[in-house]
Amino acid sequence: MNRMVCLGLAGLLMGLVLAVVGCSSSSNRSPLLVRADIVWDSWGPNVRVAFTVCDPDGDPVTSTLQWRDGTASRFSGPGPHSTVHDYGSIEWCWAAAQAGLVLSIEDNRGGRTQCDLTTTGDRPPELASAKVAWNTQNYTVSVTFAVRDPDNEALTSRLYWKTGSFGLGEYQDFSGPGPHTASHQFSADAFATAQAEGLLLVVKDERGYEVDFNLR
Repeated sequence: MNRMVCLGLAGLLMGLVLAVVGCSSSSNRSPLLVRADIVWDSWGPNVRVAFTVCDPDGDPVTSTLQWRDGTASRFSGPGPHSTVHDYGSIEWCWAAAQAGLVLSIEDNRGGRTQCDLTTTGDRPPELASAKVAWNTQNYTVSVTFAVRDPDNEALTSRLYWKTGSFGLGEYQDFSGPGPHTASHQFSADAFATAQAEGLLLVVKDERGYEVDFNLR
């Protein structure tokens, strides 16, 4: 009689242990992204990322940030983490900014979350006006332009004269909405190329939203 009771209690206890273990394994919640701030600087050309993650179960977490150029950085713990990635070329930086970065967060029990990091809640700067005058007699160009930001953020602009071998070359920087006026003198060959392709105006707000305008 006593032996049967003991066996019954042992079976009950084993069932409870199995139930608890099963509950602990199946209730693992995935880690979460708490906050991410991203600032793109194609003039660097680089991107600055600051982020914080957490795990609802208090598990250790690791994060992997894919830079969209074939490289990645790994971080341990919830953070806050802050890092700057240099792309080495404006083209790579622009491509990564358009695609968005990818952050993967994993805990030590198989929970995983993947987040696309893009610039959100920030409207792009706008070109308010632009006038371009090409002088074929002395190979000069005069530009007058104004920009604006729908969120009333501070703006910086960079005007590329298209004098370089890669199509960008010399440039001039401006602060504020303008109107701004600038002029440049080319060689005969560079003038023909710039006039045919147009000038490149890059406008960026203080949160890193960047827009390109072609001025002809």
